[in-house]
Amino acid sequence: MSNITYTGANSSVKIAGVLFKKGAETELTAEQAKAVKADRFGKAFLDDGTLIESESNTDTTPDDTKPIDKMTVKELEAYIKANGGEFTDDDNKPELLKIAQGIADNQPEK
Repeated sequence: MSNITYTGANSSVKIAGVLFKKGAETELTAEQAKAVKADRFGKAFLDDGTLIESESNTDTTPDDTKPIDKMTVKELEAYIKANGGEFTDDDNKPELLKIAQGIADNQPEK
Protein backbone atom coordinates (compact mmCIF):
# COMPACT_ATOMS: atom_id res chain seq x y z
CA MET A 1 0.00 0.00 0.00
CA SER A 2 1.06 3.56 -0.67
CA ASN A 3 -0.06 6.81 0.86
CA ILE A 4 -0.15 9.95 -1.24
CA THR A 5 -0.69 13.47 0.03
CA TYR A 6 -1.84 16.22 -2.33
CA THR A 7 -0.26 19.63 -1.68
CA GLY A 8 -1.45 21.58 -4.72
CA ALA A 9 -3.27 24.89 -4.98
CA ASN A 10 -6.79 23.45 -5.47
CA SER A 11 -8.89 21.96 -2.67
CA SER A 12 -8.79 18.58 -4.41
CA VAL A 13 -7.78 16.82 -7.60
CA LYS A 14 -8.92 13.57 -9.22
CA ILE A 15 -6.28 11.48 -10.95
CA ALA A 16 -6.85 8.02 -12.43
CA GLY A 17 -10.21 7.83 -10.65
CA VAL A 18 -8.76 8.62 -7.21
CA LEU A 19 -9.83 11.79 -5.38
CA PHE A 20 -7.03 13.52 -3.49
CA LYS A 21 -8.05 16.18 -0.97
CA LYS A 22 -5.55 18.92 -0.19
CA GLY A 23 -3.41 18.11 2.83
CA ALA A 24 -5.04 14.73 3.44
CA GLU A 25 -3.14 11.49 3.12
CA THR A 26 -4.90 9.10 0.73
CA GLU A 27 -4.21 5.39 1.05
CA LEU A 28 -3.97 3.59 -2.29
CA THR A 29 -3.95 -0.03 -3.28
CA ALA A 30 -1.06 -1.22 -5.43
CA GLU A 31 -3.29 -1.04 -8.52
CA GLN A 32 -4.39 2.53 -7.77
CA ALA A 33 -0.80 3.65 -7.12
CA LYS A 34 0.30 2.12 -10.42
CA ALA A 35 -2.54 3.89 -12.27
CA VAL A 36 -1.70 7.26 -10.69
CA LYS A 37 1.99 6.86 -11.60
CA ALA A 38 1.06 5.92 -15.18
CA ASP A 39 -1.22 8.95 -15.57
CA ARG A 40 0.57 11.92 -17.16
CA PHE A 41 -0.73 14.37 -14.55
CA GLY A 42 -0.02 11.94 -11.73
CA LYS A 43 3.55 11.51 -12.93
CA ALA A 44 4.04 15.27 -13.31
CA PHE A 45 2.61 15.97 -9.84
CA LEU A 46 4.81 13.29 -8.28
CA ASP A 47 7.86 14.73 -10.06
CA ASP A 48 7.24 18.32 -8.93
CA GLY A 49 6.20 17.49 -5.35
CA THR A 50 2.51 18.35 -5.71
CA LEU A 51 1.82 14.72 -4.79
CA ILE A 52 3.99 13.25 -2.04
CA GLU A 53 4.18 9.47 -1.78
CA SER A 54 4.98 7.53 1.36
CA GLU A 55 4.75 3.86 2.15
CA SER A 56 1.97 2.81 4.45
CA ASN A 57 3.46 1.82 7.76
CA THR A 58 0.20 0.78 9.35
CA ASP A 59 -0.85 -2.81 9.09
CA THR A 60 -4.50 -2.76 8.08
CA THR A 61 -4.83 -6.52 8.12
CA PRO A 62 -7.77 -7.32 10.36
CA ASP A 63 -6.71 -8.89 13.64
CA ASP A 64 -9.39 -11.40 14.62
CA THR A 65 -7.96 -11.68 18.12
CA LYS A 66 -8.26 -7.99 18.96
CA PRO A 67 -11.60 -6.92 20.46
CA ILE A 68 -13.61 -4.74 18.08
CA ASP A 69 -13.97 -1.96 20.65
CA LYS A 70 -10.15 -1.70 20.85
CA MET A 71 -9.59 -1.40 17.07
CA THR A 72 -8.41 1.80 15.39
CA VAL A 73 -10.42 3.37 12.57
CA LYS A 74 -8.06 1.79 9.98
CA GLU A 75 -8.43 -1.62 11.63
CA LEU A 76 -12.22 -1.26 11.74
CA GLU A 77 -12.32 -0.32 8.07
CA ALA A 78 -10.12 -3.31 7.18
CA TYR A 79 -12.27 -5.63 9.33
CA ILE A 80 -15.48 -4.40 7.70
CA LYS A 81 -14.05 -4.74 4.17
CA ALA A 82 -12.59 -8.20 4.88
CA ASN A 83 -15.99 -9.39 6.09
CA GLY A 84 -18.01 -8.02 3.18
CA GLY A 85 -19.42 -5.02 5.01
CA GLU A 86 -19.81 -1.50 3.68
CA PHE A 87 -19.18 1.97 5.07
CA THR A 88 -18.77 5.48 3.71
CA ASP A 89 -15.83 7.84 4.03
CA ASP A 90 -18.06 10.01 6.24
CA ASP A 91 -18.57 7.25 8.84
CA ASN A 92 -16.82 8.08 12.11
CA LYS A 93 -15.42 5.61 14.65
CA PRO A 94 -18.70 5.06 16.58
CA GLU A 95 -20.50 4.33 13.30
CA LEU A 96 -17.72 1.96 12.19
CA LEU A 97 -17.92 0.21 15.57
CA LYS A 98 -21.67 -0.39 15.09
CA ILE A 99 -21.10 -1.81 11.60
CA ALA A 100 -18.22 -4.05 12.76
CA GLN A 101 -20.17 -5.25 15.80
CA GLY A 102 -23.13 -6.10 13.57
CA ILE A 103 -20.85 -8.19 11.37
CA ALA A 104 -19.33 -9.94 14.39
CA ASP A 105 -22.75 -10.67 15.88
CA ASN A 106 -23.87 -12.35 12.64
CA GLN A 107 -20.83 -14.59 12.25
CA PRO A 108 -21.07 -18.24 13.28
CA GLU A 109 -19.14 -19.28 16.39
CA LYS A 110 -15.65 -20.59 15.69
